[in-house]
Amino acid sequence: MQVSNDTGITLVRTARMFIESYLGSGRVSHRPDDAQSGIFVTLKKNNALRGCIGHVDPVGTTHDTLRSAAIAAATQDNRFPPVSAGEMDEIAVQVTIIGPMIHMGTSPSMYPDTIREGIDGLCVKKGETIGLLLPQVRLEYAWSALEFLEQTCQKAGLDHNCWKRPDVDVYRFEGHGFAELVPRGRICRM
Repeated sequence: MQVSNDTGITLVRTARMFIESYLGSGRVSHRPDDAQSGIFVTLKKNNALRGCIGHVDPVGTTHDTLRSAAIAAATQDNRFPPVSAGEMDEIAVQVTIIGPMIHMGTSPSMYPDTIREGIDGLCVKKGETIGLLLPQVRLEYAWSALEFLEQTCQKAGLDHNCWKRPDVDVYRFEGHGFAELVPRGRICRM
C-alpha cells in the first residue's frame, strides 16, 4: 500500500477541518470521492494522548471514514472528556491510513519475525473482543515484536499471551501515519 506525502498532508488538514467545523457549528460538509480505506485519527495535547478512534474497515468513502473517525476521536473516546473548540489550538492531529488486515496464520512462534517495525500494526480478535495498536505505538514505547503482541492482547482485555492460543486470531496491517508536528504546524510522515 502506497500513500503519498501530499495525500497524508491533505488527510490531516481535512481531519482538523472536520473536528473544528463540528465543534464550532455541529455540522460538517460532505465531499464525494470513490476511494476507500480504513483510517484512525489520533489527537495529542502536549504530546499526550487526548483521543484516538478509527475504523479498520471503511465506512463509505475515505472522506466519510475520515470524517467519522475525526469527529469520534474528538467527542466519543470514552477515556477522555470531549474536546472543546478552544482546545484545538493545543491539539496536534494525526491520521493513520490502514491497509487490509492480513491473518498471521497458524504458527504463533513465527509471528514476532513477521511484524515489520514502524510499518505493521496489530489486531487481536477473540469472538467479539478486539484489541488494535497502530504501528507508531510500538515505536513510541520502543517495544520488541513480542512486547507489541503482548500489549495488543492486553488492549483487547485478554491475557498477554493470548496470541499463542488457537481460539485467538492475530492480524497485521500496514499503517501509514501523518501528523502535525505542533498544532496547526508542519505535517510529516510518521
